[in-house]
Amino acid sequence: MTRLFVLLGALFSLVSAVPASADPLRYTVTGASGVFASFMLDDHPTPDPLTLESYAFFLFDAPGTYADGSTTAGLSFYDDSALGGISIVTWNGLTIDLTGMALFTSSTATPALFAFGPTQFTEAGGATYTISAVAGVPEPASWAMLVLGTGMIGVGVRRRRAQAALI
Repeated sequence: MTRLFVLLGALFSLVSAVPASADPLRYTVTGASGVFASFMLDDHPTPDPLTLESYAFFLFDAPGTYADGSTTAGLSFYDDSALGGISIVTWNGLTIDLTGMALFTSSTATPALFAFGPTQFTEAGGATYTISAVAGVPEPASWAMLVLGTGMIGVGVRRRRAQAALI
C-alpha cells in the first residue's frame, strides 16, 4: 500500500511539474549622478542572431528606465577577452561603455546571465559605475512543488510511525 502511494505521488509530481521559464534579473546601473539605468532581462536571453560575435552578444529594444527618459535601449554584453562589461545605447543618443567582469557565462550564442551584488565598472573617461543584478522571486509552481514534496514526506513519516506502533 505504501509503495502505491509513493508511486502515485511520483507520477503526480511528474505530470504536474511545469517547466520553469527563465528567471528574471533586475539590473541597476548607478553612477555619481544617481541611477543611470534599470532594466530586467531573463537569465537566458536570446541574442540577436545577426549580430553574434565570438566576444559579445547584443540585445535590441531592452525595456527599462534610462537616464535620458528612454524606455528602451540596445545592450551589448562583452566576455573577458573584450575586457568584459556592457554597453548601453538609448535611442535618444545616450551611450555608456563600461568595462569590468563579464556578465554572462557560456557562449555568446547561448548566454547565461547571473545574479551578483554591487560591482564596480569603469567608463573610458575614468568614471565609475556600480551594477547589481538581483534574481527574481521563485515561480508559484516551484513553491507548489516544494509544499507538495514536504507534505508527502510528512505523510510517509506519519504512516511509518503508525505501522511501527502496531508491531
